[in-house]
Amino acid sequence: VVYCQGKSDKFIADIFQKLYELDGEVFGTRASSHQYELVKERIPDISYDPVSHILKKEKEGKKRIGCVAVCTGGTADISVAEEAVQTAEYFGTHVERIYDVGVSGIHRILSKETLVRSANCVVAVAGISIVKSDSHSCPSGCK
Repeated sequence: VVYCQGKSDKFIADIFQKLYELDGEVFGTRASSHQYELVKERIPDISYDPVSHILKKEKEGKKRIGCVAVCTGGTADISVAEEAVQTAEYFGTHVERIYDVGVSGIHRILSKETLVRSANCVVAVAGISIVKSDSHSCPSGCK
């Protein structure tokens, strides 16, 4: 996996090309659209997802096993959740997306209870909206 954020334009395409040549696939996180354009010059069929900022070229026909449920409390968390989803899928895991189930009422997550309980792993992504808001206070007065 290549952590793309902060990588120099001078090296990013070389890194992706070398890894692709070694393994026939390559995966990068926190990529920008500019980095995608640079890498695409070397690996024309590489894909870029602007929501998750994932840059990848995968081998065809990968078998995905197990089940990871990726859940978000609200829609503001989807970009982080998609990064987790695509990472898990790249490494061969079946993923179920369960988005926007935490903010408006417990019935939203309870409607997905069977799916969540059957998962081998649950990734809960929540809090981006709360962190940006100072209208919530800690009951014990902590900051």
